[in-house]
Amino acid sequence: MSIYHHSQWSNTHIEKANTGDARRTKCLIETAADMARRSGKSIALSCQGDEENRKELTD
Repeated sequence: MSIYHHSQWSNTHIEKANTGDARRTKCLIETAADMARRSGKSIALSCQGDEENRKELTD
């Protein structure tokens, strides 16, 4: 699978992670996709995602 399909790649590799909470797993998958999408950038830049989406996870 190509890393160019960031969301699909992260979902395939992380979906079975035992985080204890589906919201945490979803956040981990999205963070990995963001980092893969911006590979070669700093971690701070790589982790910037959709702020509105992150807000949903904390509600």
